Amino acid sequence: MSSTDERITIPDFMASWPIKAESEQWLRDYEGIEDAFVDKIIRGRFPDIACLIYGHQAKEHCLLMALIMLHFFVIDEETDHEEEAAVREKTEAMARALQRPGSLALSKSDAWVGIRMAADITTRYSAAGTHGSWKFFVDTFIDYLDGVAEEAAARDKPILSRTEYLALRFKTIGVLPGMAMVLIDCELQDGFLDLDIVKSLMGLTVLILIHQNDIYSFDKEQARGEDGHNGVRVLMEERKIGVQEAMDRLGSETGNLVKQFVRLCMNLPTLEDETNNAHFRVLRDGCISWITGMEVWYTQVTKRYGMQNLGKDRKYRPSQFRRDMSSRG
Repeated sequence: MSSTDERITIPDFMASWPIKAESEQWLRDYEGIEDAFVDKIIRGRFPDIACLIYGHQAKEHCLLMALIMLHFFVIDEETDHEEEAAVREKTEAMARALQRPGSLALSKSDAWVGIRMAADITTRYSAAGTHGSWKFFVDTFIDYLDGVAEEAAARDKPILSRTEYLALRFKTIGVLPGMAMVLIDCELQDGFLDLDIVKSLMGLTVLILIHQNDIYSFDKEQARGEDGHNGVRVLMEERKIGVQEAMDRLGSETGNLVKQFVRLCMNLPTLEDETNNAHFRVLRDGCISWITGMEVWYTQVTKRYGMQNLGKDRKYRPSQFRRDMSSRG
């Protein structure tokens, strides 16, 4: 750089945008959470996910989802390197807070910040949404928390089989609580969520989002030695193939899932019950928003995975620890 060159930074002129500003302030207002940690979370631009997917909903719903996204990543960052026992203690406490927020003393000396967030979020949700949607949210969020604890238990073990990996990721991807948010205004009838076509639509969406995350996050995770819990690496181990072949296979598989998803959405069956049929179409639109919204976030918004420069070559360096673990008999 010559003496006349000057490095510039782009100002954040969207800092005052309501959802972004209010969700960031919500996070900063919690006692017991350091400013540097908050700054790290904010740099990930997680509230933008809510704006991309739920921007068509009422502001309070979009804001609530922004808070949920921040909570997810607080949990992720805080539990990512903790022992299973410590993680399970936190996840079980958060599950209790989700179910019975009023039963907890939530001063800074009484509960970890993630527990207080869980109590606040479930209180906001129950006030804003229908009872059926709130129950769907709580049940699936608890499944996500169970997955977080299971992931901690599997962290230092050999790489999971693909079947085991996908079963775990269906929990830890955290999409199903977001599906509840799609239906926040819907008075869900008994049995709606158990309809085969509803489960098929949600399951297909979740699987696409798992693969999407694995593809875009692989470079960051392998650089940090954390690729043992990524679908690309799992496929490499199970098929005994190289990184590019695994990436291509996963991309092709995901492309076929997207085609299947598009066919389902374009030929959506009409359900016999009018209320279920209306809610099914709300869910369909939400699933579309999730897939397309996350694609935009990964490739255009966040710098978390460095995917804005999609033409940049990446070099794969598998972690020594994971190679050792995967070779054990």
